[in-house]
Amino acid sequence: MKVKEVRFLVYLIIVAMCSSCFTFVALAADKPTVYIAGDSTVQTYGSSQAPQQGWGQRIAEFFTSDVVFVNKAIGGRSSKSYIDEGRLKEILNVIKSGDYLFFQWGINDRYKNDTSRYTDPKTTFRTYLKMYIDGAKNKGAIPVIITPTTRFDYSNGSFQNDFKDYCTAAKEVAAETNTKIIDLQTAALDYLNKIGYNEALKLYMPNDVLHFNDKGAYQMARLVSEGVSGLDLPISAYVKGGATKTPIVVSTSTPVATPVINSPKPLTIAIYGDLNGDTFVDSIDFALMRRYLLGFISVFPYSNGQVAGDVDGNGNINSMDFAFMRQFLLGIIHKFPAEDNTLVTPTPGNNTSLYQAEDGKLYKAVTETTNSGYTGTSYVNYDNEIGGYIEWNVNVSTAGIYTITLRYAHGGADDRPLELSINSKSTSASLDLFATGSWSTWAEESMIIELNKGNNVIRATSINASGGPNLDYIKIEPSNITTTPSQTSAISTPTATTPPSSNDGPAVDPSLISKLTGTNPIKFHMDVQPGNYDVTVVFGDANSASSTNIEGETRRPMLGTITTSAGTFSRQTFTINVRNPEGQPTGQGGTGTSGLDLVFSGSNPKVNGIGVVKSENPSMIYIAGDSTVCDQPSSPFTGWGQVLPQYFKLGLCIANYGDSGENSGSFLSNKVLFPAIEQQLKKGDYVFIQLGHNDKTTSASAFKTNITSLVTRTKDKGAIPVLISPPVRRLFNSDNKTLSNTAIHINGAGANLPAIMKEVATANSIDYIDLTGESKKLVESLGVNDSKKLFLTNESGDNTHFSSYGANEMAKIVINNMKTLKMPQVSKLR
Repeated sequence: MKVKEVRFLVYLIIVAMCSSCFTFVALAADKPTVYIAGDSTVQTYGSSQAPQQGWGQRIAEFFTSDVVFVNKAIGGRSSKSYIDEGRLKEILNVIKSGDYLFFQWGINDRYKNDTSRYTDPKTTFRTYLKMYIDGAKNKGAIPVIITPTTRFDYSNGSFQNDFKDYCTAAKEVAAETNTKIIDLQTAALDYLNKIGYNEALKLYMPNDVLHFNDKGAYQMARLVSEGVSGLDLPISAYVKGGATKTPIVVSTSTPVATPVINSPKPLTIAIYGDLNGDTFVDSIDFALMRRYLLGFISVFPYSNGQVAGDVDGNGNINSMDFAFMRQFLLGIIHKFPAEDNTLVTPTPGNNTSLYQAEDGKLYKAVTETTNSGYTGTSYVNYDNEIGGYIEWNVNVSTAGIYTITLRYAHGGADDRPLELSINSKSTSASLDLFATGSWSTWAEESMIIELNKGNNVIRATSINASGGPNLDYIKIEPSNITTTPSQTSAISTPTATTPPSSNDGPAVDPSLISKLTGTNPIKFHMDVQPGNYDVTVVFGDANSASSTNIEGETRRPMLGTITTSAGTFSRQTFTINVRNPEGQPTGQGGTGTSGLDLVFSGSNPKVNGIGVVKSENPSMIYIAGDSTVCDQPSSPFTGWGQVLPQYFKLGLCIANYGDSGENSGSFLSNKVLFPAIEQQLKKGDYVFIQLGHNDKTTSASAFKTNITSLVTRTKDKGAIPVLISPPVRRLFNSDNKTLSNTAIHINGAGANLPAIMKEVATANSIDYIDLTGESKKLVESLGVNDSKKLFLTNESGDNTHFSSYGANEMAKIVINNMKTLKMPQVSKLR
């Protein structure tokens, strides 16, 4: 590293193989971390928005450096939308025992006309607060509720609380759940009333009654820190002015290139690999490193980027750092070499050997001197075909882990990967060599390899029809990481074939690329037998940004929209159920195509690799239901079970046997419906049962008998039934405010179908999800007009079946109930 004052860094890895690319976070060792969730009054603002600030931006100033703050607040969110966007999940993926989750909500929860944000302070707001509380506690972390900050509302000689109901709800939830709370609203009101109208006005942004400037954010942060001090928490001791440990000195000075090795040393806090200063190490930082090494940028966006970029700690930023970042993002290593304060960096010379390309054995390749910039007597140009290679004999004195660096130039537009083999054994990943801008512009790419003592034969073979790039030399030097032979797969972008594992999904199979057809949509078909399959897809393009959606089989969304910038790639995995027919079991709407079908669409879909293997013992959810849940063959009709797969990670598989027009009796008896599910069930599988829509004249006793039979037969197989009451129809009473009995499934025979399902669930001690009740609340809260978007009212006058939006809203209700019920599948949510 350019400043050798760093003693240690430890980071937590956030595996997101979903929001958007591989995302990791590194934090200082042995220190509690406070994660902050909140809205625009809390979030961190950039310098372009100065002087606006949120209190989360200033809170660290009131604590010693024994505690780390990570501010994940973002403007415009409510307790609900923050969760719906997956932001709480991102925190819960990395929070650990002894950490803290501070969350402030209520300001944006009050907008009744915005269903994506509104929560009722008497009901749903409390439910969402408990999700934060339970999420933190389940991880061994400590949740702390913070009531909303004050608005500049001055009347009758004093400042007013504009969020009374939400503050009351927060306090009652805190008491009910025995959760710590900081009453920031009350503390802020007391402070504003103390300093008076004119001074208080100076704390807010001009013509803004909600958002703070730097002075206001500072004061709110001070009040929060005082609240922490009074909570008798372990971090209370770290509030400045209280009982504290000896402060750690933090250096923020600009690093110098010459390593400083003096003792004692002040501690420099940096996040290795974080080149844009967002506290994460992800594909954006990877792209920045590439641009820096290619000369497209001379500095990083983050002021501490020169420190963060020197991940091998040798005082320079070069291709070795790029190689280690790539290895880190692929999960091959879990810490950077610079984090080891005992690191001894190999010295070039005796430890580094250079092998010129022109000195190797050439096949379907020639030496040239046409383009400038090479270092030897010439460079090597591969023929424009697959199979050309350069081969070297490389001698090392000690067996172990080495780094191989290739210097190359590539003036074309495509990726020209080379397959590296060591002693006739292919490495597990090819080395991707992207365009450098011209044939005279040289760049370096590195891999980690394992060499035997003595002579080793290294071959670099072209695997692209365009051949390889121009190659100048390879450089061999000892690697400064410790690994095992099983970990020595080459470092590469996700376009390469990577070892299959239960966590990472199947390896990319280059032969499957030929099965992709079209440009938008891009279609993929593979002849496989019915069953469950693990799939890896690499999204992205070397030369252009991409935005891709993926549907499997009959219009099942398997992932959210995947976006990548030019030259970056996103490796995503999922598990899919393949059936024949592929949609509705009775073949309604068509039987589809035998085998696995994937369709990629979007504004600019790009697929760079695919891998498919049979899934071994995935966690299964079977769905028994009707047209509101089934895999609908034609847009815009969408079942909520159809959209459910996109919310779950690799290893959980949804087998949706929903079928249009089925009632509890017909689903039970038709051999391609429940009997087909029953035949496949094994111990530990789940069966979600949602029926009732078509039991319009079924008697209460008959419905109860049918549902009980479904439950009993499922349990007899060692599987676990979950009863889900049917979602409502959009049928309002004459008051245009409340839904009719028909809408809430009190049928023509007078049977209250949801109540019967709940009764059966209670009698059998199984989980019950009141989708009827919760969808009723949603539809009635939206009202006569806005509720139309949930259904196909505008498209076809259909008040029963869902639009894509409505299906997703139903799926979210189911998922939130799964969380509340603490179902094991929650651990597989993206």
